[in-house]
Amino acid sequence: MAKQRGQLVVEMVLLLVVGIGFMTFAINALKDMKLVSNITVQPWATVSGMVECGVWSACGVSTPAPGMFPSNRPVSYKPEGQ
Repeated sequence: MAKQRGQLVVEMVLLLVVGIGFMTFAINALKDMKLVSNITVQPWATVSGMVECGVWSACGVSTPAPGMFPSNRPVSYKPEGQ
């Protein structure tokens, strides 16, 4: 009976090593393909354009929103003349 338990432990360790190796390979393959990035980042540009600017094209820091003040507008907490 003790030999059976020893064999079970050896088999479990072997399965654990194979599982960790497979997961490492799969995670590295997904990182190289940039699969998660393609699923989340690319559609977000369109959605953020609608959320931030009200248009379906991408807008934000690099592109001023339609109808907003120009980005070179001077801002001051103490404007002159007041």
